[in-house]
Amino acid sequence: MDNYFAWSQTNRQHLSVGAVILNSEGKILVHKLARIGGKYFLPKKTHSNGAALEQTLHNTEAETGYKTYIERYLGSRQSIFPDDNGNSVNKTTLYFLCSVVEQTQRDPEDRDADSELVWMDKSELIALMQEQGKTDNDLDESEILKSL
Repeated sequence: MDNYFAWSQTNRQHLSVGAVILNSEGKILVHKLARIGGKYFLPKKTHSNGAALEQTLHNTEAETGYKTYIERYLGSRQSIFPDDNGNSVNKTTLYFLCSVVEQTQRDPEDRDADSELVWMDKSELIALMQEQGKTDNDLDESEILKSL
């Protein structure tokens, strides 16, 4: 069965669940991905049929190698990203503040396994994301970070 939360050629809507993961020093974990120009983004997963939001959020462990505890809901944001043909996909991401429980192993098969994971200060990350947002709407997650 198709995942009706993931975009398709006949459904231009997409739902993801994102994690704002803080370490004990108050730094935020982000991906830095060379294949998209070294841009930064928060961990997130596409929501799946029949899954609780918490279950989808906990799937970020595979992409980050960190088991987390959900502290609270932070809010949502709407963004737009292009598909492979340049057509717009409307994306809603629900974000949760999470704290690190323990470090585990990253899944080498995860879609973002080739990213560098970086711990960053909130203010530096907000500025970076605002700059990225000037050209990539989907990569400006700064409004969520401002709510911390």
